[in-house]
Amino acid sequence: MKKLLLLSCIPLLMAGCSGNGSKTSADSTSLATSSKTDSSRQSSLAIALPELITLNGVPLAKADGYVSDFISSASVYKSPTSIWFSKAYINKIKLLLEKEGADGIRLYYAKYPNGHNIIVVSTRGTGVPNTHQDYFEHSDPFLQTAEAKGIVDYTGKNGATLYDPALKCPDADNCNTTYNHYLTCSEAADRVRNFSNDRFVTTSEWFQKGVLDYLTEELDNTPTADGIRIYYARNTSATKKTHGFVIITTRPSSTNSNIHEDYYTCSSHIIRVDNGEQCPLSCNGVTWPKQQ
Repeated sequence: MKKLLLLSCIPLLMAGCSGNGSKTSADSTSLATSSKTDSSRQSSLAIALPELITLNGVPLAKADGYVSDFISSASVYKSPTSIWFSKAYINKIKLLLEKEGADGIRLYYAKYPNGHNIIVVSTRGTGVPNTHQDYFEHSDPFLQTAEAKGIVDYTGKNGATLYDPALKCPDADNCNTTYNHYLTCSEAADRVRNFSNDRFVTTSEWFQKGVLDYLTEELDNTPTADGIRIYYARNTSATKKTHGFVIITTRPSSTNSNIHEDYYTCSSHIIRVDNGEQCPLSCNGVTWPKQQ
């Protein structure tokens, strides 16, 4: 009888378990779904969280080392140095800075493990006159791509014509422009060829966001334009011989489409850029040199 009684209870227990189990199963499914949703939400948030990275794709910790190494050994450096960025890069950075409310970019000299290069940093106004604060919080995955890093060149060739002593600047060298960062072809060539004549004085140079507006306008209005080149340069006309950068637009070479060659024309668009705010003359908001 005990066996029969015990067996007869099993269906009841199972039924009871089934009733409670349905509720438990539903609750478990609900909890699992909720947990999965929370996990997905957390994953999405993690992806959206800003990374501490420069505009040319260098994590802040590495950038700190590269710029600090340059500053600690800012001796005469004679290898021609220029960095090329694509038109897509310039367009992307312009849109990114507009979205983030930036007021400009700052270019730092940097010493990478394989040679000299630059660090490109975004800045914001602080409400204090002439203060442009660096910031590194970006969530756009484009900055993690190879295109964001640019292409550095130490040969003084490959389309970097400002190094060419035989370069013939256009006859209309003094283009009709009111843009305050404009350089003539001759001025740009002088600054690029003389950048290594003494110890580096400058550590960085700031340009307002309008520089990118002019560059994208020029690139968009020149069908063959494909990017920009940033040169190491030295201002030979200033009372204090400061170093800086020269920026010029490029297009594919007529003999080799893989070579990005500088071009010089007079148009309503900017073609040559320099004359930014240089540190140590203007250092408000810089990350390097570190403030004591």
